[in-house]
This record gives sequence, structure tokens and C-alpha cells, in this order.
Amino acid sequence: MSNVESQSKDELLSILGILQSHPDWKLKIDVHMPSPGKAVSTQTLTQQRADEIKKQLVSYGAEAASIDAKGWGDTKPVINNETEKNRIANYRVEISRF
Repeated sequence: MSNVESQSKDELLSILGILQSHPDWKLKIDVHMPSPGKAVSTQTLTQQRADEIKKQLVSYGAEAASIDAKGWGDTKPVINNETEKNRIANYRVEISRF
């Protein structure tokens, strides 16, 4: 599993600040990635990534109940996966208020 903290600490702290400024808000973390091959389950990988992002936010002080984390695997591409450029676009983390 990747170490979210080392790659994205500033972004996570910014998100934490927003949550602390708006304690009534709930956040949804959606993680997506294209399938690198037929034998790989991106669902499991993206769920682990989403859970790790949530875990890091909670370790910084966010309320676990205010965060929903979901790994979507390769089920919701924004564009077809026919080129490397398109596959890169489909590897994403979306954070939204719900």
C-alpha cells in the first residue's frame, strides 16, 4: 500500500482545515484507476487507497464519521483507456462534499 502521507500531506492538511472550518460537512473520497491488466483487481487496490486517505485524515484530527471512502477500481472512467494519456486521466482521487 502506498504511503499517502509522504506524497500528499499538504493536500490532506488543507482538506482537514476545510473540515474543521465546516464541522457539519461530510466528505466523500472516491478513488479510481484503470486496470493495468486482466488479472489485476483494481477494486481492492482503490479501496485500500481510499481507506488509507481516510485513515490519514483521521490521524490528523478529522472525524471518521464525516468521511466516506470508496474505491471504484476501473468502473467509472472519465475517458476510454485506449492510450497511456487516457489511462493517466482515469487514475484519480476525487474528494467532494455530500
